[in-house]
Amino acid sequence: MSLAGKTLPSYDLFLASRGLSRNLVATVNHYSAAYEIVRQSDLIAVLPRDLRSQSRHAPFLHTMPLPLQAPPRIVSLFWHQRNDTVPAQRWLRETLVGMFARSD
Repeated sequence: MSLAGKTLPSYDLFLASRGLSRNLVATVNHYSAAYEIVRQSDLIAVLPRDLRSQSRHAPFLHTMPLPLQAPPRIVSLFWHQRNDTVPAQRWLRETLVGMFARSD
């Protein structure tokens, strides 16, 4: 499965560089849809580890490490300079940075 609009994500390029590929059978608009499809089928999905604990489907899911070291994901924030000092905007940016901060 892949998020809609992302039919060739970075890990597909990573797999291709090693002569590997995956059999993509579905694209979804949100991770929660992927959980539901996986729960009701024999399919698997590659999802961010942190999202599993936030899912109501967590009791039904099994996680395993990827058999290959996947490339790091890059998450970027962009905002208009007029919002630099807006307290709510600053709080949101800091919260997001904290959520996606590298733990290594």
